[in-house]
Amino acid sequence: MPAAVRLAEVAAGLVGPDPGPIFVDDQLTALALRGESAALSVLTARRLAPLADLRTAQRDNLLVTLHSWLRHWGSRAEVSAELFVHPQTVSYRLKRLRDLYGADLDDPAARFELSVVLASHPGAPPGHG
Repeated sequence: MPAAVRLAEVAAGLVGPDPGPIFVDDQLTALALRGESAALSVLTARRLAPLADLRTAQRDNLLVTLHSWLRHWGSRAEVSAELFVHPQTVSYRLKRLRDLYGADLDDPAARFELSVVLASHPGAPPGHG
């Protein structure tokens, strides 16, 4: 079965009987959390797109910082301590992330999607293919 058809069927099961039109795009996070790898792939590509043009080392540093920032609810001191970097380094990276992500870093839904994507790649920052 094609991945798109499977995602549509699973998304329909998430919303209950006769909900009207269902858009898989609106259900990507729920589908990813249910273990649907195709949904996670789409969500990952979408959420990491702002970092796609960066060099690998830059992207990895920003992803590690972003993941820590999300886990520590924006505490620069906790991010600095966890990553063993100076607080000014954290500030610089967060400014760069804000430049790349804009208002998404203030949007709870976008932050949750980023958390799901980053948590799905334990041990190392995810590469963007």
